[in-house]
Amino acid sequence: MHEGEIDINIALVKRLLVEQFPLMSENSITVVRSMGTVNVIYRLGDELCVRLPRLETWADGIYNEWTWLPQLAPHISLKIPKPLALGKPTNWYPCPWAIYHWIEGSPYQDNLVSDERQIVHDLVNFILELRRALVHKSERGWNPGIR
Repeated sequence: MHEGEIDINIALVKRLLVEQFPLMSENSITVVRSMGTVNVIYRLGDELCVRLPRLETWADGIYNEWTWLPQLAPHISLKIPKPLALGKPTNWYPCPWAIYHWIEGSPYQDNLVSDERQIVHDLVNFILELRRALVHKSERGWNPGIR
């Protein structure tokens, strides 16, 4: 997909889990087919998922998610992933990676949408909530520590 992409597979995910989060390594691991191109996502059991950056240059995104998501979640009406565990880079996988609670759902598809106006309304509401949260936080001197 991308030049220089890291080879990520179930064996790698299992190895990372065994080394860094052994209690979670007993869960089943399955590939999540995603439209995303920045991270690879694996389902971990029924309740969790693992996100791993495809390129080292995108690795800071995991740190940004780790910082921002818990701060924004209370202000957003839509479900957003809850970070649970932050994995460290290793000699054989050079990026931070993370485990999140799984949010059940499906990627956008035209045939799944029965009311496009409602989708637009939900998207606009999400953007407004996000903007209000960021303005509110910045007025109080909040610095999310983005790298």
